[in-house]
Amino acid sequence: MCAATSQMVAKVAELMELRKMIDDLNAEAELIADEIKAYMGEEETMTAGSYVVRYQNVVSQRCDTKELKLLGDALDPYMKRVESRRFSVK
Repeated sequence: MCAATSQMVAKVAELMELRKMIDDLNAEAELIADEIKAYMGEEETMTAGSYVVRYQNVVSQRCDTKELKLLGDALDPYMKRVESRRFSVK
């Protein structure tokens, strides 16, 4: 592990502050979205000025990975290894 310079410490602190601001704004946006959903009730579409707001049911199909794991080694030919790098700050 390498030691960070004071400039890097400042950058990490700035990053963490911005992430907190983003979290706060996302929480506020969710509250407003919930208010809009409550106002809409059972309506799926609403016009609000120049905006069209939709709150509709969506049906999708997904692969049940828990069930696939029961097949065990039979899935090996279909598995693909993917490498990536993870960035985190705690």
